[in-house]
Amino acid sequence: MATCVSALPSHGADTVHELMPQVVTAMHFPLPAASYPGSASVLSPDLPEYAGLADVRELLTRAPHVRFRNSGGSPADAQIGLRGFGEGGGDRVLVLVDGAPLNRPDMGGVNWLQVPLGAVERVEVLRGGQGVIYGSRAVAGVVKITTREARREGVLDMMTGSHGLRRAGVRAAREGSTVRVTGGAAYHAEDGYRENSAFDAGSAWASAAGGGGRTAWRLTADVASLAAERPGPLVSAGFPANPRASILHGQDFREDSVQATGFVSHSGERTDAEAEAVLRRRVREWNLSGVYADNVNRTARLAPRIRMQAGRADIVAGIDAEREELDALLFARRERAAPFGDAALRREMLAGYLHSTYAASEALALFSGVRAETVDLAFRYAEGNRFSTNPVPLLLADGRRSDRGWAWTGGAVWQFADQARLWLRADRLLRHPLMDEIAAYQGFELSRPFNEDLSPERGWQGELGASWERNRFRMSLALFQTDLRGEILFDPARSLNTNFPRTRRRGVEWDGAFFHGEWTFGAQYTGMDARYRAAPYADRRVYLVPPHSFGGYVSYGRTGPANVRVDARYVSSQFEGSDFSNTRTKLPSHAVFDAALSIRMREGMRVTLAVLNALDRHYATVKYLGGWYPEPGRTARVGLRIDF
Repeated sequence: MATCVSALPSHGADTVHELMPQVVTAMHFPLPAASYPGSASVLSPDLPEYAGLADVRELLTRAPHVRFRNSGGSPADAQIGLRGFGEGGGDRVLVLVDGAPLNRPDMGGVNWLQVPLGAVERVEVLRGGQGVIYGSRAVAGVVKITTREARREGVLDMMTGSHGLRRAGVRAAREGSTVRVTGGAAYHAEDGYRENSAFDAGSAWASAAGGGGRTAWRLTADVASLAAERPGPLVSAGFPANPRASILHGQDFREDSVQATGFVSHSGERTDAEAEAVLRRRVREWNLSGVYADNVNRTARLAPRIRMQAGRADIVAGIDAEREELDALLFARRERAAPFGDAALRREMLAGYLHSTYAASEALALFSGVRAETVDLAFRYAEGNRFSTNPVPLLLADGRRSDRGWAWTGGAVWQFADQARLWLRADRLLRHPLMDEIAAYQGFELSRPFNEDLSPERGWQGELGASWERNRFRMSLALFQTDLRGEILFDPARSLNTNFPRTRRRGVEWDGAFFHGEWTFGAQYTGMDARYRAAPYADRRVYLVPPHSFGGYVSYGRTGPANVRVDARYVSSQFEGSDFSNTRTKLPSHAVFDAALSIRMREGMRVTLAVLNALDRHYATVKYLGGWYPEPGRTARVGLRIDF
């Protein structure tokens, strides 16, 4: 359960705690969470109850109805899952950092270590399709990470613990008469729970912000580096007998990125305008199963938008323009003597959207929106004999394609009481294929090097929800259904990504928290029925999607010098990867318990102690064809934060 609360000083068990009103930026511009027609959670990593967490991914596991799958052995490229999406779930969740997408243009996922937890001010999780505002990658939801604004402060935080954990970060700020400057650096490394699962991540950033009157601007530059090993799967004989083992050696990757982001805004009497621009270069080197690749990704993005108030209507209009370039070289040997494959891809996206909210009364608001989006992809690939000492790549594929589509949304939100709302919405969904869903350029053979027949995913989403907040509790309930036509799945029999005719996901999400004195009690439940709806797997369950998951926590010390929190999570059994027919042995259910203690030693100094997976359960979140990808066992940590 995600909480973002404040409390009056405690003077006894009957003290009334006031919940801090939440603000979300689901429409880009801030609005009260009580006015948002959908499911949203807001997390602040500075709250003592989140002590002991090491990275953004771990923070997101504290948000309700969020799951992660990890086959890489490190938190760097774990796959996030929302709304019943298993395999490929991370390809349907857009992750934004100060408005800049963190997702790679292919199926490589997100580097969660690129943004240090110490640099994060808040995280918003918007569950469900958000395609009108955010585009085709937001079929299952959006994660919006906001970094810290410049303040007169300095912070040093350090952490060490099991499996060779070494983590340190520093940030500082200086505020002048017209310009505020902030900067920082972070380092995060582990030897890994399993053999061959070590990782090493570093980042540094600097930001300048200013403005006057109604105009504000911000410029940010950051660099990040990541090196990580991959331990691979374990067969059933090796799990759970020895979950720390690895059967693979020499599989690893390295990623370096540099990025510049600009943002400018202007507030008028009835009109607000803002724009963001992103330039990024990302280099990824990976070594897997005898294929060695160097990928260079260049991104340019421009996103202007405007909000206008016209009578009772609040209108948001914007344009998203993005260009992605990816060059990939394939080598037969780690020393990269001569490439046997050479690929060049270019993807250009242009979209325009319009969203309107109409206040029919003081309590009832109606909303609607539409987005038109076009994507053009050009692909050129040459390949030679990988076993030759000097291969000569010959043109194998040269293709172009253009996809156009649109998304819409509509519904209503009724604020039937103070801090209580009921919403109903319907969305038309659209997702364009990613680069390597269409094209074969990563060294893994597909039956077609350029799949011109692969179509975008289309479908609809319906959601009915309610939330209610009072002095001592917060509760939210959502019922939803998502139907997709042409969901993109990998067919191992054809060795090709294909469009499955129909899939359906029905679910319920409930979460709540109760506050009493210094105590907080939270719980959540996610129920999901995800099925294929066409032959040959009609009515079979979608694999890697658990039907049930529960979570709960108890926290004490919301306002005092010490805070202790105990978390419990349970995930039911699920069908293993690629089990379309639902006939293989399931991935078993698992339950995990975490505990953390945060102590304020004196003003400006806090010590944290944490134990994750305290009962040392052996479990996995991913299993493919009998191959297990274990999660870490018991993990102990100690941390220190000093404000100066």
